[in-house]
Amino acid sequence: MYCLIKTLHTVQSVSDAGIMPLDFTLASITPIFKKRGSEDDVGNYRPISCIPHFAKLLAKVVHNQLTHYPRQHDFSTVHQSAYRRGHSTDTALHKVIIQLLENANDGQLSGACFCDLQKC
Repeated sequence: MYCLIKTLHTVQSVSDAGIMPLDFTLASITPIFKKRGSEDDVGNYRPISCIPHFAKLLAKVVHNQLTHYPRQHDFSTVHQSAYRRGHSTDTALHKVIIQLLENANDGQLSGACFCDLQKC
């Protein structure tokens, strides 16, 4: 019971202070080859990070706080797809296509610019 109380106290302290203890931020990183391309190209590797279990617990607590607070206080709009359960780039694209079709039916001109920032 003492261990649980101490853990909850630490989680609350970190949450209140907004600062993660340095020991919780250290990770062991192992590069794993992606099974295609040259093994000499560092871009063909993905990093696997091993972090302490307590850091994972704290990350989950922070994630829950960051995702629940905007919903509880109506900070997000119905048009937002990012960071919402059940919404994705597919739902965002679907909304854009619907709007383009509605504009075309109304005789309005529409335009769009899409940028792929993956390699930037």
